[in-house]
Amino acid sequence: MANVRRIESLKEIPRDRKYVVVTSGDESGLSRDGESFVVTADRSLPPNEFESHLEVMISDAELIAERERIDTVYVCVESPRTA
Repeated sequence: MANVRRIESLKEIPRDRKYVVVTSGDESGLSRDGESFVVTADRSLPPNEFESHLEVMISDAELIAERERIDTVYVCVESPRTA
């Protein structure tokens, strides 16, 4: 299983190899960045829903990493928005 590493900035991700990163954004989704993957969690959800959703997205990222033989999942998220 892939290691999960929380980071403060996307600049901390080594760009010389494939990676999976979980970020927060305006909507949930999965996209490619070359041979790497970006999993996005919807930060507009209420805080308790966001935390649960984020855990699901991290689990999904770990599955992608395992399938693609990637050793680390990076997590770089902002706090959920409050109304």
